[in-house]
Amino acid sequence: MVSWSSATPQCSQFRQTPFDNVKMRQAVLAAADQVDFMVAYAGEKIVVLDAVDTPVPHSHALVAADLLRRLGLTVEVAASDWGNLSIRRASKKPIDEGGWNVFGTSWFGADMLDPGLNQSLRTNRDGAWFGWPKDDKLDALRSKWMRAPDSEVRQEIAAAIQQRAFEVVPYIPTG
Repeated sequence: MVSWSSATPQCSQFRQTPFDNVKMRQAVLAAADQVDFMVAYAGEKIVVLDAVDTPVPHSHALVAADLLRRLGLTVEVAASDWGNLSIRRASKKPIDEGGWNVFGTSWFGADMLDPGLNQSLRTNRDGAWFGWPKDDKLDALRSKWMRAPDSEVRQEIAAAIQQRAFEVVPYIPTG
């Protein structure tokens, strides 16, 4: 999974450019699904956090950096150990002050089973997972899912959550 840094007063939804633009997040999602396209976005530097001592996040960082470079973006891989990545990942500062755009991580399948457990679907800014996405509609759907009276209603809401998640792209599922 790739998470985005997000949510500042200057940006409507997500913290760092170019991923404050939903179309850019959607484009990266499409590229991850191997759709053939090319984009460029004002030459801004994309900072990918890389925990070189942790195999899964390290491989995610390398693959994400390669993908973003193939899209024509300027990428800086910020290599460190997991502890230092965790410290930097908590930063909400701009890129030129130690902020970041992307980091890779992994979850156990059970952590992603439903919208109530899936932390990456939390889009309530400061209460959200690192990257701090803000999307009131997705957050409202998630809350509605948790209050649903039965599994049939939850299935309908889950479909709406999935649709909205692919519209706003709070993270990239990586398998």
